[in-house]
Amino acid sequence: MTKKTQYSLICIGIILLAVSAYIFFIKEPLDFPNKKVLNKKLEEVFQENGGIKIKQIQFLDKQHAVVFFSSRDNANGTSFWKWDTVKWSIVSADTMGIPKVWKVNPSDENSYYVIWNFGPGNQYKKVDFYLISKRNFLVSDEMDTYTPGVQLKTNLPIEQYSSGVMKLPMNMTAYIRDEIKIKQMNKLSFFNEEMPMYQFGWLGFANNGKIGIFNNSDGSGFGTGGEEGLQDVFFRDPSELEGPLEEK
Repeated sequence: MTKKTQYSLICIGIILLAVSAYIFFIKEPLDFPNKKVLNKKLEEVFQENGGIKIKQIQFLDKQHAVVFFSSRDNANGTSFWKWDTVKWSIVSADTMGIPKVWKVNPSDENSYYVIWNFGPGNQYKKVDFYLISKRNFLVSDEMDTYTPGVQLKTNLPIEQYSSGVMKLPMNMTAYIRDEIKIKQMNKLSFFNEEMPMYQFGWLGFANNGKIGIFNNSDGSGFGTGGEEGLQDVFFRDPSELEGPLEEK
């Protein structure tokens, strides 16, 4: 081995060591991208040239952020960003106007957030957000298991914030925590650890009291494949819900 080759290998080793140390020792994320950088990335995602306008940036914690924006056709968009070891990366983005729940840390129910973006011109007087678990009866290994139905509700504060981020209320996180404990205690085959027994949903009321989706656009979406903790919250038909639905 020549001295030149040895020198090259030493240089490569030093570079690899430096990179490894950089990755290992960086504990705090770098500054979040500025609006110019965010615009450029979102324009690439949606193939628009100059049509993106950043509306608001909200941080869930030091490593997760939500960026609200509008597109050229005035569609309201939401993008999700996370610190990916050495840089900020976009996880998902869409202009479909559907609320989402982001399970930042799926094993910690206290890190679950509901995110919505109905836009400044929304027609909603009120939006209800639900956690729903259907009644069920299962038989496995000669064991009968009955799970009662659950319907928990809260309101999204759209009168103050047409787009925003809100942690799940305590009654919902308590239910999720109890479900996780039940799964761990029973360890029954019909309990899928990756598939919760509950679902999230929403219901919107217009100023005239009508129930429905009023700001919906077909929109478009983008995902990187790393959005496992991010899920859509679907509109619920009133027939699926229990109790009075009228505005109080």
